[in-house]
Amino acid sequence: MRVFKAVCALLVGIGTLSAVLADETVSGITGKGKAGVFKVESLRNSDKYILKTIPEGLSGLPAVSVPRGSYSAPGSGYSFTIAKPATVYILVDQRDRGQKLEGWEKTELTAEWMADRIYKDWVYKKDFEAGTVEIPANSKACLPNLAIIETK
Repeated sequence: MRVFKAVCALLVGIGTLSAVLADETVSGITGKGKAGVFKVESLRNSDKYILKTIPEGLSGLPAVSVPRGSYSAPGSGYSFTIAKPATVYILVDQRDRGQKLEGWEKTELTAEWMADRIYKDWVYKKDFEAGTVEIPANSKACLPNLAIIETK
């Protein structure tokens, strides 16, 4: 029982450290966004949608999401500041086929999230120097893009 409690305490400590690291990596989030840690079962945005599958190599990285907002309006764009150069990945709702993602490179990675059924996201990436990162808005009524930050 003592070993079990020790392991649980260690896991809680690691989760807390990850959240602290996410806060130090990202600041100045616009659009009522929040920083967190990208992992399975975390929120797809700061609303109610739960991530079910994510790319393994991105798990545990700092992430930024914004609230869904009106369901009849496109998901909003937002920005944040990073302290170090990074590759920023964004989850893009696959229902939004008309989104303009100039400068973003589509990867082979995908993610899935749950609402009334399973929905899928494409994963795009772009390199940024330290400073402001602009996350594009959607072109139709879809979830806002979720950002994942991998510092260099």
